[in-house]
Amino acid sequence: MSTRDHPAAGRRHAAVVYNPAKTPLERLHPVVAECEAEHGWAQTRWYETRSDDAGRAAAEHALAAAPAVVMAAGGDGTVRVVAEVMQGTDIPVALVPLGTGNLLARDVGAPLNDIAACVSAAFAGEDRPVDVGVAELEDESGARRSHTFMVMAGIGLDAEMAESTSTIAKKHLGWFAYVTPIARSVIANKLFHLDYRIGRTRSSSATAEHSPGTCS
Repeated sequence: MSTRDHPAAGRRHAAVVYNPAKTPLERLHPVVAECEAEHGWAQTRWYETRSDDAGRAAAEHALAAAPAVVMAAGGDGTVRVVAEVMQGTDIPVALVPLGTGNLLARDVGAPLNDIAACVSAAFAGEDRPVDVGVAELEDESGARRSHTFMVMAGIGLDAEMAESTSTIAKKHLGWFAYVTPIARSVIANKLFHLDYRIGRTRSSSATAEHSPGTCS
């Protein structure tokens, strides 16, 4: 029995924070419904991300309802925002990798292209801690902001490439969508000044680990 199914937990519920541009809801909905029924959980709550805030509002709404687990369905951007909001809450984050890179999913060995296995892990998988990085940024005006990142953070060429890559191109071309933006960034050869200091990373909340099988 999973620790998430312990009788003392009562009627738990899962939350799904999803990117509507990347998430095949017609495939995800029935799998989630099957798993929640099998484990006796309450109905899963769904939170759609918005492009104007990268999904932070959706993640915060999910957190406010105190879910037993939060599924991040989308690409690396969705995962990053969900991890940033859930950090330090002890609410595990389960990965449903639907993006182009899916860097964290690859790094922790989560199943790719297998929605059923990912959802099964969210409801019955074992938790394990992962590390996150926190970048504290200060611009020329003195304004400060912080960003949590997973696996890696990029500046310069890498950041410009990511910002310039079309969502439509990534959907149809996958990794090849990055070729043209990389070439443009290299040709432009922009120089910029950066002062930086490297400190220690902090530990994040747990992420759901893959558990073989489905809820059927």
